[in-house]
Amino acid sequence: MAAGMECLQQGQHAEAEGFFRQLLDADPNDPEALYHQGAVLQDQGRLGDAADSYRRILALYPDNPETLGNLGIVLYRLGEGKEALSSFRRVLAANPSDAIALATAGVILFEQGDFDEAGRMLKQAAGFDERLDYGRVSFLGDEWRSRADPEKFDILVSALPEMSGDMPPSSGDGPVVMTSCDPVYFRQFGKALALSVGHYAPGVDFHLHVINPDPPLDDEIRDLRGRMGETSFTVSTETAPGAGTLYYPVVRFIRLGQILEATGREFLHLDADSLVRGPLASLAAIDAGADLSIPSRFEDHVLKYKVLISSLFVRPSAPAIRFMRRFGTFLANCIVDGDLVWCLDQTAFYITYRMMQFDGETVSLQPMPQALCDHDLDEGSDVWAAKGDLKENPAYERECARLLGTGA
Repeated sequence: MAAGMECLQQGQHAEAEGFFRQLLDADPNDPEALYHQGAVLQDQGRLGDAADSYRRILALYPDNPETLGNLGIVLYRLGEGKEALSSFRRVLAANPSDAIALATAGVILFEQGDFDEAGRMLKQAAGFDERLDYGRVSFLGDEWRSRADPEKFDILVSALPEMSGDMPPSSGDGPVVMTSCDPVYFRQFGKALALSVGHYAPGVDFHLHVINPDPPLDDEIRDLRGRMGETSFTVSTETAPGAGTLYYPVVRFIRLGQILEATGREFLHLDADSLVRGPLASLAAIDAGADLSIPSRFEDHVLKYKVLISSLFVRPSAPAIRFMRRFGTFLANCIVDGDLVWCLDQTAFYITYRMMQFDGETVSLQPMPQALCDHDLDEGSDVWAAKGDLKENPAYERECARLLGTGA
């Protein structure tokens, strides 16, 4: 068992499976070997086989909560929502405060259209586990319809700090590449992103939104403009005294919605720690009829990870503008109420998209092409998305240094 566990921890799935299979050949009902074999198969994406392993355990130990929980996740990813919900209800019958079971059951119920019970479970989960704090802002059903009313967008935005500065030109070739950050992140990452647009996609417009600009920023922007070549470089700012780090990832999409409407341009909004690495030719893979494109993994059982918002492409179509108004109103409500949590932007995006579907509001969402949101930093990609530890990746660091003129 120890050898199989060591292989599993090192990501050597085939070797781990071999060890657990040997144990099961000796004792087909070894629950520990069955459990770990199920985990290996689940990690490999062999979900049907993993479900079989978990069911064999439950035939011996019908109320084992870990196995019921894993089976529920596997069934959900297989598209068997009703059976998955049954597994999580069995977990909750034994332990009503199991936060993961509450949160996952809440997601399933939301997708089944049971908004009241879904909201109750998601908020309960947040009360039991701070890692599930996004449950506090999971506004569903009638509460969403009120908090995401697009007619309230302008009123709520007027309560936020004033945005000033330049807008991107209302005409141009291709989308505007946009990012949002504070001066610290601008110096660490955003400056290299701007230069990467000018180097790899000359002629593509770039827009920077800065929150809480400081006095040295003007000179830095002036210097950067001189290095951008053919690239149009516009800057908007806002001053939000006392705004914490949870404010920044939320307000950027409110500003994107405002600028989208004001300019009528297509936008590719990137995290500031991204780099453009090609001419953005992979944008052609986004269907002409798609209103939005974002990295999506709807099969994930965690609500806040249904989409990754490191890259977002949006067209100025009527459905997209209505979506951005609903999305922005949702976010602005949370700012005004002081109810900000990590991953609020991703949670609100997915809820808005699904609720619009439930209410018959058509908005076309296409999964983002990998080349526009590459977290593996492949050489052939148009956009590198350097999340987390990737900012310390030598290839990313070298490219930033080269663009900034401080390295080869």
